[in-house]
Amino acid sequence: MSRKTCQILTVIFLFVLVFSISFTQASAQPSNSNSKTAKWTFMVYMDADNNLDPFADIDMGEMMKIGSTEYVNIIVLCDRLEEPAYIYKIEKGKRVLPEGSPINGIEVDMGDPETVKTFLNYVIKNFPAEHYFLDIWNHGNDFVGSCVDENTGTGKRGYLHHYELVEALQSVCKKKRFRIDILAFDACLQGMIEVAYYYKDLVSYLVGSEGYVALEGYPYDEILEQLVNSPDIDADAFAKIVVDEYVGYYVKENMAATRGSFPTLSAIDLGKIDQLVENLNRFLQTLEEDIDSYLGAITAGRGKGILPWAEYGWEAYIDLYTFVETIGTFSQNDKLRTIAETLLDSIKSAVYVNSSLQLEEMSVHGLGIYFPPSKSAMYNNPWLDGEYYAEVPFATETEWLNFLLMYYSHCS
Repeated sequence: MSRKTCQILTVIFLFVLVFSISFTQASAQPSNSNSKTAKWTFMVYMDADNNLDPFADIDMGEMMKIGSTEYVNIIVLCDRLEEPAYIYKIEKGKRVLPEGSPINGIEVDMGDPETVKTFLNYVIKNFPAEHYFLDIWNHGNDFVGSCVDENTGTGKRGYLHHYELVEALQSVCKKKRFRIDILAFDACLQGMIEVAYYYKDLVSYLVGSEGYVALEGYPYDEILEQLVNSPDIDADAFAKIVVDEYVGYYVKENMAATRGSFPTLSAIDLGKIDQLVENLNRFLQTLEEDIDSYLGAITAGRGKGILPWAEYGWEAYIDLYTFVETIGTFSQNDKLRTIAETLLDSIKSAVYVNSSLQLEEMSVHGLGIYFPPSKSAMYNNPWLDGEYYAEVPFATETEWLNFLLMYYSHCS
């Protein structure tokens, strides 16, 4: 099972609710904000106002094993299913309520970009740092978004679309003149080129999985221990540590916790996405010039690229590297093979991936892309969000959607 909403069963929720560690509001104590600039501020936007609620205690418990230091601030906005929201500073063995917090025992909509802005503005002002890590903790739904909030106080269910998070980051970054070094999604299906394209001009590195993320999420104690022990670490190195610690934890220590989903996580250098997209457009345009002769190779590439993504019947996207590599192998056209190799090199340059041995053997390369099985499935299956996809920036600003529609029309 995973953090994909439709795969999480109520029985899991009830079981963990009974046996998980409970950290009550009584443990919170007032704390003054920091005036000194730290090396890192590690922010967690923890939307537990849904059936992931029990895992909030588990993950904050892991964070409390390490705690903030002079050089690392650990700040969490947590909204619970049966409790209001609080901003906490995580100290070793406890969580404390910073003074002046704008979110202190009130109900908020974690799907509202204004909540994101409030959190970021407060943290940046009160816990300044040389580097910022923002972790979006919730369910993920590929290029659509994340953060399902069941109790918003408005009577409506909350949901944070990617374009709304982009808008929030743009607003805060411009106002505060700062940049998020690492945007991480402790949520399913965010290691996609469509997601990377959303944030390429706002964030330096994106951490996400092109597959499913285990319910227990990141091993925060192991990740934060590395950061606290080496606070001078740069964003590139720390993003890779998050990837390696996540996969290493589930492969070496707790594979059963993935409940059938093989772990994989990627760190994507967003500064290299524009070049990757340029190479992808060239590759697609070359295919389009004689698409009928490439139909078999394209179909084979999509089939191999699905890999385990359809393990729960979810076959809307594929592994981009595997797709391109398969077509290049099939092709007898030297020009296309050369263009494919250039594209593959740009993917390898931009994406650092770690996966379980099972996924390595299936040639998982850490970056997914939308490719439904047919045009009919794309537009008629509500789970595939085909109509919504047509409005996604990657679809409108690159050659990909045109390529998909051309391929479907020539297959019919």
